[in-house]
Amino acid sequence: NKLAFEGFYIEDHAGDTLLFADRLYVTMSSRALVRGDLIFKTAGIKGGIFNIKPNSTGVSNLSRFLGATETGDDNSSSGKPLHLAARRLDVEGINLRIKSAASKETKGIFNTGDIELQGLTLKARNITVDGDNVLAGIDNISFWDKSGFALESMSAKKLSVTSSGISASDLSITSTGSQLNFDKLSLAYQGWRAFSNIADSVRLEASMINSTIGLLTISFFTYHC
Repeated sequence: NKLAFEGFYIEDHAGDTLLFADRLYVTMSSRALVRGDLIFKTAGIKGGIFNIKPNSTGVSNLSRFLGATETGDDNSSSGKPLHLAARRLDVEGINLRIKSAASKETKGIFNTGDIELQGLTLKARNITVDGDNVLAGIDNISFWDKSGFALESMSAKKLSVTSSGISASDLSITSTGSQLNFDKLSLAYQGWRAFSNIADSVRLEASMINSTIGLLTISFFTYHC
C-alpha cells in the first residue's frame, strides 16, 4: 500500500509548474484505496519546487488546482474542492515560491508578496485539507528566505489556515536572536491579497509569554510597519 514517484510533476492552469518533487511517496490503507479516498497514513516530499502565484484578485494557481474558488468567476475552478488527510507529512529540502502579480521587488526585507523559501523542511501530523483550508499539528518548520531571514524552528499544537484567517495554539518560533512563544495567535483578513498590505489589511491578536525578539529579526519586517 505504498506508492513512490520520482520526478513527480503537477502543472497549473497556465501550463507553468505548480509542483515538482524529486521524490514523492505515500502510504495508505487498503480500505482507503478501495473507496478512492485520499486518506494517507504517511506522505512525504524530498527535494523540488512549489510555485504559488496569486493573481491581482488574490486567487492563486494553487486555489484553482484545489477547486477552492467559487464557480462562475473567471478566476475560479468548476471542479469539486479537493479533500485529503494524512496522519504524518514530511517535507525535506524543497524551495517554495509565492509571487504575487502586484508585488514589487525588495531587498533585505521579508516581503509577503514575493517569498522565496529555500531548504524548506516540514514535519506535521493529523493534516486535513478541504479546498484551500488546512488544519494540522506542526512538529517543526525551518527555512531561509531570499531576504536573508532564517526560521530555525517553528512548532504549533494546532495550526489552521484559511482564506480569511490563520490561527495557532502553543506556537513557538525561533530565529537568530529571537525566541517567541504564544499561547494563541490569530490573523484575520479578507482574502490572500491582504498580505500585500499587512499593516492596513491584516488584524493580529496574540497572547505572548516568555519571549525575546532581536533587532535583526525586526529588521527583516520593517518594510511593512
